[in-house]
Amino acid sequence: TPGLVQVLTAHASKGLEWDVVAVPGLQEGTFPSTRADRWTSPRAGALPWPLRGDRASLPQWDGAWAQDQRDWVQSAGTGYSSKAAQEGNPDAYAVAVAAHAEREERRLAYVAYTRARSALWLSTSLFKGVNKEPLPASAFLEEVAGLAGEVPGVALGPAPAEDDLPEANPAAGRTLVARWPFDPLDGPEAFVADPEDPEDEERWQPLPRRSRARRHGVEAAAAAVHAADPAALGDDPELARQVDWVLLRRRDVAGTGGETALPEHVSVSLYGELAADPQAVAEQLRRPLPRPLAHAARRGTAFHAWLEERFGATGMLDIDSAEDAADLWVDEALDLGPMQEWFRSSRWAERT
Repeated sequence: TPGLVQVLTAHASKGLEWDVVAVPGLQEGTFPSTRADRWTSPRAGALPWPLRGDRASLPQWDGAWAQDQRDWVQSAGTGYSSKAAQEGNPDAYAVAVAAHAEREERRLAYVAYTRARSALWLSTSLFKGVNKEPLPASAFLEEVAGLAGEVPGVALGPAPAEDDLPEANPAAGRTLVARWPFDPLDGPEAFVADPEDPEDEERWQPLPRRSRARRHGVEAAAAAVHAADPAALGDDPELARQVDWVLLRRRDVAGTGGETALPEHVSVSLYGELAADPQAVAEQLRRPLPRPLAHAARRGTAFHAWLEERFGATGMLDIDSAEDAADLWVDEALDLGPMQEWFRSSRWAERT
């Protein structure tokens, strides 16, 4: 769409392309981020990296040199052991995790930079928020800026002279205030107040909103719904289907009751569950949850596997050989013997 501006993260931009792409905030600590997550962190709650499918590309925690708990903490990157440091055992794992995180951020920067079809605009700022100290420019910006004059198409934009840069963040001394309570639809509204008299609302200066106020749009939509004439909708089956879907979806998300549609295929076990506890079946259909495998279900699965092996192998082996190939310990554990004997003596045993 001509004139459209989209604001999204670098992750969300994968696979897309725009004529002009702007990547602001290229400061050390912002992009690349200095946060290096690792599964050994006390608050990580992540799958241990040695168990992940991509573990070959991840730093591995080697605590073989550790002699006590402090050394283990040091090797995991969650603490410091002076003894380990003195004996030449630095926090190698934490260093490796930080290097891995920097490589991941560099890959992400590559994704962001290569979304531009015609022009790429990169920028940074001396200060961020109300931080007092200036922030150095990101290496991802410095490396591109170093190509100016050497690579066609790379140029430096206007920047203030070093002498004109402030030593301290002008915003560091600001006093921010907000009214409470705030409109839940519009969200909170922040102001810059006079540090000498922050309660003087007449001198408050509003800050730009980070999110759009919603009350006007919600009230306009509600008024349109109330004023709508149901008869004007006509008899449109497609529209009715869409409305039913939206209402059912809203009810399911809200967790409210109501009729629950059965699947097109209903198994025998589902019929049995409906007879025993229809409410539990309805809840399971509305919000499926993993269930422990019942003994009867395991027995039925094993019996069907035995049948498949029996009939699948009869073309090359005789029946006795096929039966010998079954896992005897599974038969004993699930008591498949009587079921197998009943089947062998039935008229179905000779059918193919």
